[in-house]
Amino acid sequence: MVSTDNPQTGILIGNLLIQKGLVTTEQVKEALDLQQKEGGKTFEILIRLGHLDKDGLHACLSQQPGVAAIELSRFRVDPALTELVPKEFALKQLVLPIDKLGKLLTVAMACPIDKDTIAELERITGLKVKGMLCRYDEISAAVEKHYAARDAQNAGGAMHTFQLPSTARPGTDTGANLVDRLHALKMLSISEYHARQFEESLAAGDLRAAVQRLGQDPGLSAYMLSVANSGAYGLPGEVDSLGMAASLLGVAGMKSLLDDARKAAPPPGCDLGALYATAERAGLIAAMLAKKSGKVDRSVAYTAAILRRLGAVALATLSPREYAKIDAGRTEAQRLEDEKAAVGMSHLEAGGRLAARWRLPDMLCHAAGAMVNEPEAEIPAVTLACAGALLAERGAKDGAAALEPVETLLQRLGISADVAHRETAKLLS
Repeated sequence: MVSTDNPQTGILIGNLLIQKGLVTTEQVKEALDLQQKEGGKTFEILIRLGHLDKDGLHACLSQQPGVAAIELSRFRVDPALTELVPKEFALKQLVLPIDKLGKLLTVAMACPIDKDTIAELERITGLKVKGMLCRYDEISAAVEKHYAARDAQNAGGAMHTFQLPSTARPGTDTGANLVDRLHALKMLSISEYHARQFEESLAAGDLRAAVQRLGQDPGLSAYMLSVANSGAYGLPGEVDSLGMAASLLGVAGMKSLLDDARKAAPPPGCDLGALYATAERAGLIAAMLAKKSGKVDRSVAYTAAILRRLGAVALATLSPREYAKIDAGRTEAQRLEDEKAAVGMSHLEAGGRLAARWRLPDMLCHAAGAMVNEPEAEIPAVTLACAGALLAERGAKDGAAALEPVETLLQRLGISADVAHRETAKLLS
């Protein structure tokens, strides 16, 4: 049986191609007439008749709102995913499941604006489906390849299994048990209060407000970033801001991920309120400094600064009683030593390890784990993250004298210490 567009879907796609000047009205009418007699999808018939160029189709669809294009050659698909979608359906509809996170299934498609196929996939799988655009010939070959490999495996043939590479950054393994527990984390504890506010923003369809709510919770921010950088969205290791992550994931995707994130409630005795508040302040200050320096996009600086507290949230979650004894009023250098003595690792080492483990961009890994005197701190976005974090902790409270540790960072940004202190105090007042 040949797959066939819903008539309205065929007309929608045909009109889009006409508007882009890729085909004529007469050619679309010819394809629709043939579709009524023989079945099939409108764009496939247009290609078969020689009226539509495959590259033209791809370019047209890639320009549509909410459509993200990927290169399947960059993916290694887990063979288990092909069990979610029947082979016959995948071959007819030219769809290939490439990633599953919680209740969200990402599929590669030749035409991701085909809402009928997506709706049928959701019915078959019971999952929320997000379609990603890939080239017609590429998806055809990939579907054949992966389902043939699955059949061979089921028949007892040899098959390679996909394993994630080890991406942990090098560091001092003081306390192997803690390292193992840290690497086992797939997400961090999130605040239910922040989750509700985030959920309200999503329900209102307000992505800008949703990004602001994300910034209040480093654990939730890191989880969304890790998913956006997983490869399923075509930009592995390249999504460096919460705004970019939100645009890729979309409202539906983030709603689904929020359900999973809520399972990671803080353990008893773990109070993350102060860490959450400091991370948000750091993000706001870093964004302000970014605007004044003009060296980095504000949203990138904001995201990098929030992740500066990623490791602290992780350590407080894994060792709540021990971490609660650390005096937050001490300088960062002193607190790093206190952390090593109390739990066996500093929050910067923990943050760097986690960010790398979750395959975040290198810059965000450095932002989460670099010491202010390390070469990595000379990266502009990392400089802003370090400065924002230090100012958030001490700048507004202790006055200009507290700016000494960040003076070098501010000089790199071309911002005077007096201006930074004044603007920080104004921002936090």
